[in-house]
This record gives sequence, structure tokens and C-alpha cells, in this order.
Amino acid sequence: MINLLSIRCSLAFAPYVEESTSEFLNDGVVTSRVVRQGSNGLIVRSEGDIVLRHQNRQVQLGRAEARHYSATVGFRHEFYQVARMEDEVVMANVGGELLLSHPQSDLWLTQRAVAALLQTFSAGSGLTSASGLPEWLTVSAGGGRLLISDQRNGRWVLLGEDHIREIERRLALLEFPREASALLQPPTFSLKGVTVHLQSALTLAETLEEFAETGRFQSFADRAPAFFLSAREATEGIEITDETSRVGLSAKEARKWAEIIRGELARLNSSCMTRGKIRTVFADAEEGRWVLQWGDEVLVSDTLISQPARERRHPYLLGLGLSASEKPAGKDACAPRLESLEVKRIEGFLLLLSPATSACVALDMNELARLSE
Repeated sequence: MINLLSIRCSLAFAPYVEESTSEFLNDGVVTSRVVRQGSNGLIVRSEGDIVLRHQNRQVQLGRAEARHYSATVGFRHEFYQVARMEDEVVMANVGGELLLSHPQSDLWLTQRAVAALLQTFSAGSGLTSASGLPEWLTVSAGGGRLLISDQRNGRWVLLGEDHIREIERRLALLEFPREASALLQPPTFSLKGVTVHLQSALTLAETLEEFAETGRFQSFADRAPAFFLSAREATEGIEITDETSRVGLSAKEARKWAEIIRGELARLNSSCMTRGKIRTVFADAEEGRWVLQWGDEVLVSDTLISQPARERRHPYLLGLGLSASEKPAGKDACAPRLESLEVKRIEGFLLLLSPATSACVALDMNELARLSE
């Protein structure tokens, strides 16, 4: 998945997002268009900045945000080998599965299913339910084409020989399926049943402190793909909500909760930096240090952070030449574990991508310095 502030969209949109952000950064404007993948639409237009709309959520990106997401989406595009082909068919290798996307539907196919598709195409003799295909997928071959139909929704896609050749190339690159494991998650706080994400915790603490000291405060609403938190005026004084639960606080209660949140943030050695609309939050964990950027959550191991003093003076050297942190020896395969990271440096950023979650953060020199503090 791709996170763009409050928007989360399919990896299949990567070529379109990268193309539009590149156009905006080079020309200052972007060509308005509507693209579809997996039966969802992405609207792109210019209003001084670049505006993206997807599933009733809209974000506006200036140059700082466009540079950031051009880098993170571009790294995903490269790492998962996302390819946009004829008839708007998009393919990507994601671990042990092939993402086969087209305007009507997204199909996630295992190694075995991909091999069965190729076998059906080679046989070239009408409708089949070859061994290895999922029950919901029917395939018909003939005339050098392959018709794939998703029986769960009745949607289909017609693949030509160029698509088949690309699928054939990708089969050898698919990884063997791995046993599922529970991934580590950043901590959250509970404020009388309202869930406070680390991304918003400092903003909430500052808002509560302002209200407790002055009786006034600046309302805010933080929306990321997986969470929401807002503070606004209410009869009780201030109302905090995460869209599922809400609570009203008086000035006295606000002071108490501000102190509690501040204490938790201090315990986690948490801090944040802002670059345009990109708020980067750092927090300690037993296994390393969390880096959060609006839905992109990456746990950086101590191996990557603990560098010689010479390297700490030059933060862009952090992680170069290191592609992964190893799973701790003796741990159960299904236990929570620290996933490997892919690392890449481009002009202005060091990129850290978690292959298991597709989360990707971009850190500039100042943020890298803060990471190791």
C-alpha cells in the first residue's frame, strides 16, 4: 500500500503518483486526470499545489510534500518492480505473491496460481480450472490471449502475449511463501477510551496544556490512513475524539492528562520534527527506534542506529551498505519480530522501507541526526 498523508491507496497507483509528482516538481503544474485501478479511482489535479483525491479523502501537496512522496513512492515502485503495461494492467512482485491489477479489479496470486496461469496459456484450449488456481478464479485461453475472471465480483481482464511474457519473467522472482508472523506495532495511549496515536500525541499534549493555562486552544484534526484524532470546543471545555469514542475534559482534567501524555512521551524518548506537512515522530522501542510519518511506521533496529562516532557526525552514512536486520536467534516464527529494512539514499533523503508492510519513510539530514539521539 501507499500512504499519502490521509490517503492510503493500492501499490498499483504507484506509476501514476510518481508520474504526477515528477511533473509537478519539474513544471510546477500537473495534468488533471482520473485513473482507475482495482475498481477504485484516483483524481489528480492542480490548484497551485498538486491535489489528490481517493475514496472520499483529499490531500494537497506542496513542493516539500511532493518531494517526499516522490521519493517514497519511487522506492516502492523500484523495490516491488511495479510495471504499468498496455490496457492499464499493472503488475508488482510483493513477497511470494504477484499483484495483477487492472481498472476493474486487483488480483493477488500465489506462486502456484501464477504457474497454473502459465500452464493454461501454454495449453491454449478454452476454459479450465487447472490445479493450483484458487476456486474463485476461472481462466480461458485461446488466440494467444488469456481471459481471467474473478468469480467473487464478476470482473475480468484480458491478457495478451506481452502480459504473459511479463508474468513468466516474474514467476522466477517470486519468493516462497513464508510463515506468517505478528509484526511489531508502535505503542498508543488511551485517554478515557480514546486511542491516541504517537503521531498525534505531542500535538494533543500541547493543546491540553494551552487549554489548561489559558482556557483557549487551537482546534486540530489529525487524519492518517489508519487513525483519526481531533480536539475541539465542547460544553465540557474540550472534546477529544478518535471517531469511535469521544470524551470531554475540563481545564483541570486537561492539565492532568497533558502531564500523563508528556510522561509517556518522555519514557519513550519521543520527539517530532516537521517538514512542510510531513511530521516525523521518533520513539524508543526495546528492539530499536520507531520512525512514524503519517501511516508509514518503520522500526529501525539498534544495528542501524549504533554506528561509530565518525559516522554519527555524517548522518547520511547511516545504514549505507546495510540491507537488513536479522531475526533474533531462537525466536518462534510466529512471535512478533523485527522485520528487515531496505535502505536507499537519494538526493536529500535516506529511505527506509519495510518489505513486510510496504511502509517507507524518508529522512533528511536533520531527521537522521534526531533518529540517533
